[in-house]
Amino acid sequence: MPFKPGQSGNPKGRPPKGKTITSELEKYAKRRRTDPSDGKLRSQRVLLAKKMWDMALAGDVSSIKYICDRLDGKPTEHIEGELSMSMSIRQITEDIRIFLIEKHPEVHDELLTHLVGRYADGNS
Repeated sequence: MPFKPGQSGNPKGRPPKGKTITSELEKYAKRRRTDPSDGKLRSQRVLLAKKMWDMALAGDVSSIKYICDRLDGKPTEHIEGELSMSMSIRQITEDIRIFLIEKHPEVHDELLTHLVGRYADGNS
């Protein structure tokens, strides 16, 4: 059956997504319960953060690492040699492009033609 102008091909819209573990955890984290340390009502997210903090202070290395990674960010990993993970894809791509132009211009031209043909039509 052909579509009519101005009429949606899907009038009921997209069906709702199924529940994910993340959405269920989010709902559970928002629930409130009594904090055993002071009797105040707090979200379970806050209670979990307090528990992890207490575990870190007690010397739990995993908790210490997790908290430090969350607060300061994970440290940059370095690969042996001159390339480090902190280099951006753009920097690496530009270095490769310059190398190819200087050392192998025929490969650069062939690669450029290939990439333009591949990405010009929206393929990836």
